[in-house]
Amino acid sequence: MAIAVVLNWGAWLTFALEVIVMVWVSPRKWTWIRTHALDVTVTLLTPPFAPAALQAGRFFRVARLLRLVRAFSLRSLLSLDGMRYAALIVVGTVVVGGATVANIETDQGMTTWDGIWWAATTVTTVGYGDFKVQTDAGRITAMMIMLVGIGFVAMLTAFIADRFIQGQQETQAREDEILFQLQAITRRLDELER
Repeated sequence: MAIAVVLNWGAWLTFALEVIVMVWVSPRKWTWIRTHALDVTVTLLTPPFAPAALQAGRFFRVARLLRLVRAFSLRSLLSLDGMRYAALIVVGTVVVGGATVANIETDQGMTTWDGIWWAATTVTTVGYGDFKVQTDAGRITAMMIMLVGIGFVAMLTAFIADRFIQGQQETQAREDEILFQLQAITRRLDELER
């Protein structure tokens, strides 16, 4: 149950922070609020401390997540910006996941820094074995950290492979253009000789 409360607060704080930042940086604040009415409404009406009648509106937070589908196209993920975004997610996962595990696994005497160290070794799949999670909440958090780490390594590998393929495609395109120009020159010379 504690995990659900943390996730509820985390999701709401993320959406609230997004609305605040977007309103703050938008040159036309009221235009942004009007064009993103669902975002503002869901954020204002579904805080974790709201009455139970309003808490049913949390479902609409999921509707806001659907717009992320556009951001996660393969081309955008394999761009340099996509890799920066993924690296930021990994760092955030290590810090938040490590602090979470340190707070969950109280019987091991972990400090927050110990938790972050443990998360860093877990996300990189090194796993020195300094600490072993023993609670179900700790294990769920550890699985999420592992999946983020494995996913990031897979993304990094795909990013590097994509760069090689793009380089080969650009080289092939240049060679094709040179060949086309040479054929055009050959045709002109043939015409001149006749």
